[in-house]
Amino acid sequence: MKLLGRHRERGTSSPGPAPSIAAVFSAYAASRAAASAARPVSAVASAVSPGSGAAARAASTVADGRAQGAGRRGVGVPMAPILLPYALIPPLVVPAHVDVALRRATGAARSARRVAAAMWLRTVPRRFPVTLVLLSALIAARILRGVAPDLAHRWQWATSTTLHQMMHHPLGVLAGSIPWVVEGPVLPWLALAGLAVGGLEAAVGSGVAFAVLFAGHTGATLISEGVLGLRVASGALPSTALHILDVGPSYVVATSLAAVVVLPGSRRLRRVAAVVLVGIAPAMMYGLADADLDGMGHTAAFALGAVAGALPLLRHRALRRRLARLGSAAGQVVAGQVAAGQATAPATSTAPATSTAPATSTGSIFP
Repeated sequence: MKLLGRHRERGTSSPGPAPSIAAVFSAYAASRAAASAARPVSAVASAVSPGSGAAARAASTVADGRAQGAGRRGVGVPMAPILLPYALIPPLVVPAHVDVALRRATGAARSARRVAAAMWLRTVPRRFPVTLVLLSALIAARILRGVAPDLAHRWQWATSTTLHQMMHHPLGVLAGSIPWVVEGPVLPWLALAGLAVGGLEAAVGSGVAFAVLFAGHTGATLISEGVLGLRVASGALPSTALHILDVGPSYVVATSLAAVVVLPGSRRLRRVAAVVLVGIAPAMMYGLADADLDGMGHTAAFALGAVAGALPLLRHRALRRRLARLGSAAGQVVAGQVAAGQATAPATSTAPATSTAPATSTGSIFP
């Protein structure tokens, strides 16, 4: 009769051939198989969620629909393997007070992170003035070199750390020669200066960091130019070698990087600084065997930075600042946990308030 009904729905006037007994039996067996396969699914759904029969009714409805479809198509496909994972999933219902507490805790954590980032950005000029001045000077020198190259070229020669100029105005030459990057891009030097000088400033403070890097820059310049002057005086080099251009922040970076590696500070910062030092040391010390000016100066800067980092006074200062920073961070974490607990306590508290409850309650997001 179902086959005849399908012909009528299609609008055919011919009733078609009568179905055989084998075809009718096959359709009946397929529908029974699908119905029997759906029963364990309903039973499992009822067992998983005994309080509600929604999962069982849904599984039975889907199974009955597939059984009817299988009867119309004449093919029986068991749906138990497909519906079983859905029937085994329990209903994940989060209590309302727990959900509210979790949302409040998440919002408080995000607000705390935003506030901490804003406070850190506001304290950067006060905590890293030497690093910011150096980075600003490097950027300004590169901009001036692109806008007015002739003026920048004259300033480079006017601040070159030659023996003649250092004898007449040493401080101006030593300070004015740092920002000029003659060859290559300035971005790698910005990254190196930020890592080395910023790490040194965070370890020992701004004043001590400036003293260390400027002393290293001065000492490396005097050593390299002194060796160059001796070679010229001995006749190994012509007199024109005393008038070569010698500018750049490489002595400052080398001194600060070596000091950061030696000083006690953040382990991650020291590891990064050590990796960078190992990577750039061969290039900076190239020509040392031939008594080259840059090779001697960079080697002297590395040595002076390591010596400064090994001084007991600087090590004690760096260790004291690190311990103070760790204590401050631990205090902030404890204060944040206490604040989060107090914020979530009204949402999770179910006991009636007493006179001593506000003083003893710490709060929790779980009942």
